[in-house]
Amino acid sequence: MAQPTADQHPNREIFDGAEHLNELPLKTSTTIFAGAYVGENSGARQLNAGDAFLGLATAKRSNVSGTGTDTNCLVSERGLVVDDVVGASAATDVLKPVYASDGDTLTLTKSTNSRVGHIHRWQSGTECVVYFEAKYTSEDTDDLTVEGLTVTGAASLDGGVDIGDAAADLVGFHGAAAVDQHAAIETITDSSGGVDPGDDIIAALGTITNYDAHASGAVAVTSNAATDLDTAAAALDTLEDEVTQLRLDIGAAIAQITDKVNDVSDTLREKGLIAT
Repeated sequence: MAQPTADQHPNREIFDGAEHLNELPLKTSTTIFAGAYVGENSGARQLNAGDAFLGLATAKRSNVSGTGTDTNCLVSERGLVVDDVVGASAATDVLKPVYASDGDTLTLTKSTNSRVGHIHRWQSGTECVVYFEAKYTSEDTDDLTVEGLTVTGAASLDGGVDIGDAAADLVGFHGAAAVDQHAAIETITDSSGGVDPGDDIIAALGTITNYDAHASGAVAVTSNAATDLDTAAAALDTLEDEVTQLRLDIGAAIAQITDKVNDVSDTLREKGLIAT
């Protein structure tokens, strides 16, 4: 789609937003039509992807030479609006983040688009009731830590991308997501620095030849780090200890992840972004 070229009322119905009005300076040589999604760029304008979201225009305003002399734009900063959301298709889309790619288009695709709110209710097809709020920061903020929670723009919480995005937006980090803790766990190594616990031991055991014959004392094993099965057994005991410690480390890491997810979920419930 493209920018609005005419007022969108009553096609785009705004309700529950009258008490959240704001009057903002209009950008030079700009026309904003009623019902347009408004962004900030040296003043209010019909939103472009990446703009900080300011709200929905409640009336047409223009200061383009020959068409108007308005200096301010009146917007509703928070409320509900009925509109099509590209990518929406079912009731399971409720609470998904909603973005604007321009002053006339809402989408579920994040990309470089501007966060405006979330799906409040799915109605049919792509038509939804969208909760919008002009509270999101104008800049993407990566690699920051807030009260022990690190967020980056590149990684996301495995299996919880929506939670990670919502939590980041909630604390003002537009475009950020939670660190992928699962990837961090995969980097845990044994005490020797091997990729997997006991790689060196497993490699040594792999060179033992004719185990059955050796067990009866008839054939000797190939000379290597485990020249005798007794040595190999001791090595396996060491490996078992390493695996046990690794399990404890992983358990502790999972417990930390669980605590972080619970903290984020509690915050989202308090803010009404997910059901209690």
